[in-house]
Amino acid sequence: MATGPSSPNQEQIDYWNGDAGARWVQERGEIDALLAPIATAAIERAAVARGSHVIDIGCGCGTTTLALAELAGPTGTVLGIDVSATMIAEARSRIPPGATHVSFHLADASTYRFARQRAHVAFSRFGVMFFADPAQAFANIRTALRPDGRLVFVCWQALVENDWARIPMAAALAFLPPPEPPAPTAPGPFAFADAARVRRILEHAGYTHIAIDGLNLPLRLEGSLDAAVAFYRDIGPAARLLREASPDARERALQSMRDALAPHHDGRGIRFGAAAWLASATA
Repeated sequence: MATGPSSPNQEQIDYWNGDAGARWVQERGEIDALLAPIATAAIERAAVARGSHVIDIGCGCGTTTLALAELAGPTGTVLGIDVSATMIAEARSRIPPGATHVSFHLADASTYRFARQRAHVAFSRFGVMFFADPAQAFANIRTALRPDGRLVFVCWQALVENDWARIPMAAALAFLPPPEPPAPTAPGPFAFADAARVRRILEHAGYTHIAIDGLNLPLRLEGSLDAAVAFYRDIGPAARLLREASPDARERALQSMRDALAPHHDGRGIRFGAAAWLASATA
């Protein structure tokens, strides 16, 4: 993985190799359960056949990679790729014994030299919104796909459409200094909120037969209200602001988040609306 100052995604590489990667490993079970409805829809769209060669971009701790590997079977191959050494280590530890068709590689998908025109599917569950130059990154990923290969990924719609992130974030901001507003297209979880922009990026990268469909599904975070507050303290748009806040401001913000989450808790967990784009294209 390119980690020197010349890497176009160095800021993201540093971020995911710091505390963020460790927190995602720690909260892996909760994150996977929360995102399961969207991940399932994306995997169904990918329609991975037995014997397929698949790449999982931004694979994180490997949950979707392992699910894709079950579909591809031992006659196929599935490669998970991510910039986070911590998450790649976790993913490798989860490979079932004898599953030699699954592998994980620590690398930046925007610059990695893939085996050319081999993959049937390039897939991603929320792992493609962090490229500094997304058109270049998708063009590089396209080099890995066969002429009839397909790209399938999910990305978030706008923050305002995603109560799972908007509600706790708004509550925290009542007691935290607001961050500098990023450029609308800056790398980050909501960088692909504009479906028209996503289409232009994919067209510029050389893809055809592009489809971008809205995916609106409820997400559920199981557990107590206190557990939900702890989750949002460590994961999500407010997490970095909370870490940088003074102890007094952090406590006030966490209490505000608890108050905002409480009406959505049914005693067993929290249910929120979520909106994503499900995109597919042909190489």
